[in-house]
Amino acid sequence: MTHIEILENLAKKLKLPLGKASYSLPLYSKGVFYRLGSQGELVYLKISKGKLVQVPSEISHFSHLEELDLSWNGMSSIPNLEGFTTLKTLDLRDNKITQIKNLDKIPQLGVLRLSKNKISKIENLEALVHLRELELGETLICQIENLDKLQALQVLKLHQNKITNIENLDKLVGLQELHLWKNEIQEIKNLDALVNLISLYLSSNKIQRIENLDTLSSLQILDFQMNKIKTIENLDKLTQLSSLKLSNNFLTKIEHLDKLLSLSSLDLYGNKIKTIENIDTRKLTHLRKIDLGRNKITSIPKEWMSQTKIVLELSNNPLNSGE
Repeated sequence: MTHIEILENLAKKLKLPLGKASYSLPLYSKGVFYRLGSQGELVYLKISKGKLVQVPSEISHFSHLEELDLSWNGMSSIPNLEGFTTLKTLDLRDNKITQIKNLDKIPQLGVLRLSKNKISKIENLEALVHLRELELGETLICQIENLDKLQALQVLKLHQNKITNIENLDKLVGLQELHLWKNEIQEIKNLDALVNLISLYLSSNKIQRIENLDTLSSLQILDFQMNKIKTIENLDKLTQLSSLKLSNNFLTKIEHLDKLLSLSSLDLYGNKIKTIENIDTRKLTHLRKIDLGRNKITSIPKEWMSQTKIVLELSNNPLNSGE
């Protein structure tokens, strides 16, 4: 039987539609989707919302798979994929997996997605020395641990967990993107080794102070939305920063931005700021947008009324009549 015939039988058995996968395939698509390589071999397979509790035996015929997506099913464990020597991406999001295991037979894996499972511990990843992206959001994880061997890692997603401390990241010197939003973190610390970090997402935590970022000179995106921050401070070393998000905090004034020479977008929505001040547009020549919506601003300085370079958002402020 050809690979297509095997897929047709599999889709029929699972009562799912069968179709070719486009690169714009929606994440939540239901069905069996495939993509063929240049030699007619199956290189991509997605079986989504098929109520799978284990890997269908038919998959053993597709030894040239480069990407396997079994998201949105009912699997309780990571399948043993020994023999899939070309597999580069494994997507098991939104299943019922409780433990990370059975990955030592696919050490060539580059992308592993395990978000929306019931995993409580980061473990058994030592063999994945080529892993570039690890996704473990929306699980039961409370601690960052056992990542030292993943020195090729560039993207780490640990959002929407129960993590209280930033720790055990010092070996991940190649990391470029770190997602820790919606956790229980109170303090910014232990990031000194991440000198190649470009994006840091820490929104929806319990952070009260901006600190310990001086070594992150490559940082371009910094997201502190929905925390408990009262002061803009300790950002002077972040000269590559282009986007700073501080919406929904407890800021009362704009300050300490003069050294952020690459800043293009500043989000201060939903704070307690009363005046537009301390923004030196002569220095911040790349600044193009400032969101000051839902603050306590009553008037706009004359110099801001005439400038056209920067989009200034001031909705839901108690502006005086005529301003």
